[in-house]
Amino acid sequence: MADFRLRIGPFATDNALKPELELFVILQEYLQSVDIESSAAAAQRINNLIPTRRSGHSYSDDMEIFLWSTWGIFIHIAKQIPHDHPWQDRLVELIRALTLIVPMTVEIWGKPRRVWTDLPILGPSMREAWVCPTYSGDRSTTDEVDRWINLNSFAARLLNLDAILWISFPVWALRDALDEPVNGPELDCNIRVANQWIVHSGRYIYRQLTSTSPNGHGCDGLTLEAWQRWKSRFIEICGLLSADRRRLALQSAITMENIEQTIQE
Repeated sequence: MADFRLRIGPFATDNALKPELELFVILQEYLQSVDIESSAAAAQRINNLIPTRRSGHSYSDDMEIFLWSTWGIFIHIAKQIPHDHPWQDRLVELIRALTLIVPMTVEIWGKPRRVWTDLPILGPSMREAWVCPTYSGDRSTTDEVDRWINLNSFAARLLNLDAILWISFPVWALRDALDEPVNGPELDCNIRVANQWIVHSGRYIYRQLTSTSPNGHGCDGLTLEAWQRWKSRFIEICGLLSADRRRLALQSAITMENIEQTIQE
């Protein structure tokens, strides 16, 4: 699959020492490396960007600013990577490698957080970026839709990491695609998004809703009944879809069925 040019966009700066630009360069070199730079090495380079403690300054504030900026760039890049491009998995592997670095504990929002083990601020950063495409009548820009699908694909892959707890995201995606009365380009986009969640984190989702843990999964609407309804709806909705989207809907239903069978065995 052909590579492409990543753009720093809103993080552009004339200051070559600015942490945002340094991080962008690290990510770009890691993703584009012909020698397949190890994720551990790239993670350590990112770890080296952590701000040092300064007298007279709140270190927790410095760390919070750094983390918001860091995850903002990760998300900005993830939106640019096509959902089926191998760089999506490479980016997730890099975040996994960050969680394996010996942690340092800092106070964020009044609570101790381990950097990078807990991936602090990533959840809030993703929620801030969670803005679905806008539709004017029956239209939305292709670029806007593609970036939304790419972001969902990234988030769906990340859900398999222990530190990620955004189980609400796939529930919203599946509801939008299968429970809401939409059609046309909006339905087309929603089916593509829902497919990403089933393909990349369907097994995790099913394990959560069948878990006997006393803590549960913490998400209203995630039940076995909803899972079965969504599986049926993927098939029922095929008549409203183009040939390509019908294929995705059927793939989703088949994947859900296979997940049930393999986990129950």
